[in-house]
Amino acid sequence: MASHSDAGIPLLDCPHCGPTLVRERDDGEGHALYCRNCSSAFTLVPTDQGLRAQPTGAMGNASDLVARADAGLLHRLMAEFDALALWILPLRTAA
Repeated sequence: MASHSDAGIPLLDCPHCGPTLVRERDDGEGHALYCRNCSSAFTLVPTDQGLRAQPTGAMGNASDLVARADAGLLHRLMAEFDALALWILPLRTAA
């Protein structure tokens, strides 16, 4: 997915080419981010408005650019879904 973010996580755009940088909720100050379009490397730095992606001048290698599942987000979504207890709803049958 492009141009999305977890709830409460501001979108960060690559200043070199424009696409959204992928940032997970658990990524904090000093965490490395990479643009999957132009391979530019960034470090998260604190500002008055929160964390921002500061270019490092480096380029990511192939393993840095691989899309990974956001395990934290997936666990939170599954917990929210489980809390809905939809499994207890009766199944509808065709009349």
